[in-house]
Amino acid sequence: MDRLQRAEAALQKLGHAAPASALDESELSASFFDLTDVLGTALMDAGEGEEMHDTTDVVEKIQSVDELFSAFREGVEKQVKGDDYDTHYNLGIAYKEMMLIDPAIEEFKIAMRDPERTLECCSMLSICEQARGDLDRAVDWLNQGIEAPGFPPEDSIGLRYDLAEILLQQGHQALALETFRRVHEMDPDYRDVAARLA
Repeated sequence: MDRLQRAEAALQKLGHAAPASALDESELSASFFDLTDVLGTALMDAGEGEEMHDTTDVVEKIQSVDELFSAFREGVEKQVKGDDYDTHYNLGIAYKEMMLIDPAIEEFKIAMRDPERTLECCSMLSICEQARGDLDRAVDWLNQGIEAPGFPPEDSIGLRYDLAEILLQQGHQALALETFRRVHEMDPDYRDVAARLA
């Protein structure tokens, strides 16, 4: 945000006004600060003292939310290392909350290269696919998490419960009931699984 404000100030000194279609301050704050709240100052610190873009180029890109987002992603790709799985996961969360589902899926797939994040990434990828209306793919991600090696069965209880709920939505009553029973065997007090089987 600070870089964008400096860019606008520099253009005004040169006699250029920001385009009429540029985002107003409230829209810009809503689009940008949600991401910085999640990422902290990691992205900004990496390039401190350097301009990511030419001043004119930055302001010209701020024509719409899509263009703002594209400019942001360009900066992310330049500054976030591919093996910085925490940042990629946090980006996925931020994108998902902004309903930017395709980029969220990309980020969760990168974050899943960290074996310790397999289950949570499978869960988030399933949620994203549900948001796109692809329940079959959502089921695939949950099954992938459930079958992932190296995790005790109780770690996948949330994935199993979510799987049962999707199976119900798809009309697979018997499979859903079987999955709820498995959850109940693992933890009879988990969420409302006891009521589901009553």
